[in-house]
Amino acid sequence: MRSRRSYAPRMPPAERREQILDTALALTATGGVASVTMEAVAEAAKVTKPVVYGAFPNADAVLAALIDREQDRGLALMLDSLPTDTDTDDPVALARTGVETFFAGVRDSPIRWRLLLTPDNLPEGARLRFSETRDFMIAQFTVLCEWAMDFRRSGPMDPVLLAHLFVGAMEMGARLILDRPEDYTAELMSDFAVEIVRSVLEA
Repeated sequence: MRSRRSYAPRMPPAERREQILDTALALTATGGVASVTMEAVAEAAKVTKPVVYGAFPNADAVLAALIDREQDRGLALMLDSLPTDTDTDDPVALARTGVETFFAGVRDSPIRWRLLLTPDNLPEGARLRFSETRDFMIAQFTVLCEWAMDFRRSGPMDPVLLAHLFVGAMEMGARLILDRPEDYTAELMSDFAVEIVRSVLEA
């Protein structure tokens, strides 16, 4: 007697797409973006290839949707780390809240941030969006730096250069958390980032 073939349980289309994207993200953790194929996704998700093709036309579409989703989520975390109210006389405390939010988010979603912080491995369109997002964040930090210069004891510094410094430091800290989490914890990197802010303002 032949055994009956098992089929993936039915899901609403949006839920199925999310399942496939979650699976594709997990694949990138060990094999990078090149590991995202229709066959690999189907096998890892424990569904048939027609199920995957029913949600996405090809692997490029899976990867594009995945990167869009993860970049949106990454940008949301970065925006959450920016203060919404600068009505304070303690910019260092404001900085601490922001960097703790960001580094905790990196720690809690390592696969996402490893994908986002290796733009050289991404398709051209994704690299362009990464660059645009970085420029956007530098512009946001520039506004904050302009505000914070009112607290600097020895006079203002160039806010654009400071913004580049801080964004670069956040990226460096995130990479250290991802690459050597036993040595560079989110808490350690947050403390270090706050000390950079303090040293700039108290100079």
